[in-house]
Amino acid sequence: MKQLLQNSKSGEFSIPDIPIPQCQPNGVLVQTAFSLISAGTEKSSVSTAKASMVGKAKSRPDLVAKVIDQIKKQGIVETYKLVKDRLDAPMQLGYSSAGIVIDVGDNVSDLVVGDRVACAGGGYASHAEVNYIPRNLVAKIPENLSFENAAYGTLGAIAMQGIRQAGVTVGETVAVIGLGLLGQISVQILKAAGCRVIGLDISEYALKIAGKKTTDSNNNESSTINANKADLVVNSTSGDVAAQVAKFTNGFGVDKVVVTAATKDNAPLLQAGSIIRDRGTIVVVGAVPVNIPRSPFYEKEVELKFSRSYGPGRYDANYEEKGRDYPIGYVRWTENRNIESFLQLIADGKIDVSGITTHAFPLEKAPEAYKMILERSEPFLGILLDYKLEKAVSKTQENLFVNSKSQTEESQINIGFVGLGKFAQSFLLPGLKSSSGVNLQTVINATGVSANAAMERNNFSSCGSDAEQIFSNGKIDTVFIASRHDSHAQLVIKSLQANKHTFVEKPLCLKQDELRSIREAYEQGEKLKLMVGYNRRFAPLSIALKKALSSHSRPMSIFYRVNTGMIPADHWTNDPEIGGGRILGEVCHFIDYSIFLAASKVVRVQANAINYNQKDIPNQNSVAINLAFENGAIATIHYLCDGDRSVPKEWIEVMGDNKTYQINDFRNGFSYSGGTKTKMTGGGRQDKGHANEIAAFIESLKSGTEAPISSQDIFHGMDVTFAVLQSIRNGQVINL
Repeated sequence: MKQLLQNSKSGEFSIPDIPIPQCQPNGVLVQTAFSLISAGTEKSSVSTAKASMVGKAKSRPDLVAKVIDQIKKQGIVETYKLVKDRLDAPMQLGYSSAGIVIDVGDNVSDLVVGDRVACAGGGYASHAEVNYIPRNLVAKIPENLSFENAAYGTLGAIAMQGIRQAGVTVGETVAVIGLGLLGQISVQILKAAGCRVIGLDISEYALKIAGKKTTDSNNNESSTINANKADLVVNSTSGDVAAQVAKFTNGFGVDKVVVTAATKDNAPLLQAGSIIRDRGTIVVVGAVPVNIPRSPFYEKEVELKFSRSYGPGRYDANYEEKGRDYPIGYVRWTENRNIESFLQLIADGKIDVSGITTHAFPLEKAPEAYKMILERSEPFLGILLDYKLEKAVSKTQENLFVNSKSQTEESQINIGFVGLGKFAQSFLLPGLKSSSGVNLQTVINATGVSANAAMERNNFSSCGSDAEQIFSNGKIDTVFIASRHDSHAQLVIKSLQANKHTFVEKPLCLKQDELRSIREAYEQGEKLKLMVGYNRRFAPLSIALKKALSSHSRPMSIFYRVNTGMIPADHWTNDPEIGGGRILGEVCHFIDYSIFLAASKVVRVQANAINYNQKDIPNQNSVAINLAFENGAIATIHYLCDGDRSVPKEWIEVMGDNKTYQINDFRNGFSYSGGTKTKMTGGGRQDKGHANEIAAFIESLKSGTEAPISSQDIFHGMDVTFAVLQSIRNGQVINL
């Protein structure tokens, strides 16, 4: 399929052929008929991408602040890598479209292949021939409604939500400031709701489109009155705006103001304050700075509200990604129901969006549309992209794309790679690219955009969106898995059953029955290597410490403190179904490290979690774990989210045989013996062992030697991690 992309660094557009995205359980695949360019929103992101680095920084000071904060936490080198990866990633454009369902996820029961639907969502309803759309971002199109008009569904939902936030009632007078695409739609919805409407803008073209009277082909004013147009339109720059509004409202001012303008100054809000009546309501829908004087807002006791995009459900992962709807008795108007109601208004003839469609471009000429927007070479409002939909594509069509620029050939080790999160692109792929004797055969990701970009950037031979294309490929002998945590177990099992060596990022799995199934698949394999991404074992300081401990004669004491910091409670890592929580997702790392140092099995586990009793901090984000080992060693792990981030993340201290060893955030380490402090080898710069880990695994494949981490340690470490969870739940010591 083809998709419009923009290079985040250069701003250049491309329309490459990329794999069709994978259909997830909670959504559908939709072949696009038309998509709508939201000129206001998309112009901002497009112009930022085309700007120089200095221009980018000036336009997004919020991101500059994040980069500075990242430098403080991770250093300039790691931050540079993250920024570079971000700029190298192609930018998807578009968030409002309409088309035909061509595949349905397992958890979707009310849509079928062939349904006509309107689609919403940035990163979902993109300017692409086929998109994956979560169920709650899809609305069926009424039978008498065209794809062209249905493509306005998302913009209509945004306008709907702004008007609902205003709480308008029949007969009220409402001003709409900003008559771009969103403002034009808002005017029509307000008229359909029985309101008197005043439209304000600086553009005479926009005012003419929104006004009641129309002009003929000779630009002569017609006497025809359009019921769905504004009752009064006023140029915002004229000196008598307040006077005209006062005259129209008998001196009272408007009841409500909906601000749909997008600008870098606060003029629209100041104007709203000048025309609003006493105790009126102003709703901010557009992107305007909220920098207002106390008067007249205080004197009129104005209610200032904000509208959150399409409506309730927006930015809620449970609603948008998992398809969990809000009960209609409690939440009447969700973002999905806002789209449905807007489409019905069009179908009933109460709103006419065809009158604000000014341009239509075929997908291949989309860059011309953006050039027109940026240069303002001619007046425009609604701009559609036409995909010339004639027949639905088959979901079973060949979807593995070959890299025409790849010069690699089949070698001793042929890699298939699944999952392209930040960690994979920052650490795993660079390690594989630098490995000799390795052929990067196929990269897979649920979104074809990411898979195609990773293929070109890392010189893979092919890319796709379905992991089965790796497992069924006889050339591929080794699979790297770096997808989200909930997919690890299934992918590991399939990889082992396909007789392939397997490297999986932590955690190995999220459930104990998954662990049993993985064990069975591994034991039935033909001398396959299974590796989990416990990179800290391979850090230079860890190697030095392990060597020093090998001569100890008495059991040791291990203390591992992790100052992990907060992440949002709704982050996918904290989701028990997707991320498994932070103990399974990350603490397993430090449990494995303790097993590595102790060189023994854990026989007893006791764990406690801080009980925050706060919705925004999951209790299991701060835990204290005590491990007792078969050889007499003990380990204490403090994994804490509530410390100051200026303190280094990790501190390791080991004592035994009258000696002490300390590692500070894998930057430097010291040993103490006989009153003498000695610097450990391997320090000087932070190195958590990512490159060494990849190199060790690849070398074991080449030489046929044992895997760098034994399967016994891998399975035992997961047993211990599950025991930690059990101990927290039951408040008991768990014996293994």
